[in-house]
Amino acid sequence: MLNGLQVLRAFAAYAVVAFHVFEFLHADPGFGVGRFEVGKAGVDLFFVLSGFIMVYTTAPDESPARFIIKRAARIVPLYWAATALAIAVAFVRPWLLPNADLSPAAIAKSFAFIPAPDLSGALQPVLFVGWTLNFEMMFYALFALTLFLPARHRTRRLIGALIATFLLGRIFGSDTAAAFYGQPILLDFGIGCLIAKALPLPQVARVARRVPLWPALPAAMAGIFAIHALALPSDAEAFAFGLTAGVLVFAVAAQDLYRTPVRAPVLHALGDSSYSAYLLHPFLVPVIGVVVVKLFGATLPAAVVMLAACLAATAIVATLSYRLYERPSNRLLRRALLPRQSA
Repeated sequence: MLNGLQVLRAFAAYAVVAFHVFEFLHADPGFGVGRFEVGKAGVDLFFVLSGFIMVYTTAPDESPARFIIKRAARIVPLYWAATALAIAVAFVRPWLLPNADLSPAAIAKSFAFIPAPDLSGALQPVLFVGWTLNFEMMFYALFALTLFLPARHRTRRLIGALIATFLLGRIFGSDTAAAFYGQPILLDFGIGCLIAKALPLPQVARVARRVPLWPALPAAMAGIFAIHALALPSDAEAFAFGLTAGVLVFAVAAQDLYRTPVRAPVLHALGDSSYSAYLLHPFLVPVIGVVVVKLFGATLPAAVVMLAACLAATAIVATLSYRLYERPSNRLLRRALLPRQSA
């Protein structure tokens, strides 16, 4: 089992949580806190992981319909529930989600994973972190189409489809949806796909067994900070973050497959609930922030308290969500929509 990848999921999710906590703190000069923009690289890591896992775990005889049902059962219930909660929150406490567009068209597009601008003009759904799921669903759609092809052709065609989608987004960038998919982060899925095809190769396996892989981890983490410090153009930075995330995924997956598997039960558990952590933390950060300011004021010690409180609260809420809703809803839908042997 690729336990290390679940650990990477945890790091990816909580990097994004930290990013949003620092955004809240940075908005108030009293905290004296800068931004934590490297936390955004957690999304790149998520996408590379997704590309790897889809290629590595999907059976050669998987049908497009079964694949889509399985992925929808995994993604849709929690996202729709969180989106419904976001709509309710935006109506009752608009300050928590100030940019949410609550028009019927925007709400429908949010539920349907269709990119659309919010009130600030950013291409984000009502639950703003859901923009990443628009990319995920596009990737799943392209992946499902390749399942009509012979197994030996799928990965090449899939990567070609990702590149074509990216280029079409660039060419037809005046259209909102097209421009959305013309972002370089879409190609992160392709990096994960390539890693999944490379790792089983005998020559790669021989190298992985002989060469220590752990140095790649601090090197990649240092690389993420160095890339950000270089202040590259946004597209170049996105490409660089994707490649660095690929190094992390390759090293951890190879460690699990060919050397001593990664063992970190707590982080593995946080990885299991990382999807819940990603979708639910936007509800927690502003509430905890307001409470911290009222109790301690806008000071640097208060900023430390807020960061710790947000990380801890997210872990608790995400774990409960995973056990009580996310996992049960996934199982229920699979049993209802798939034959027993496919569920």
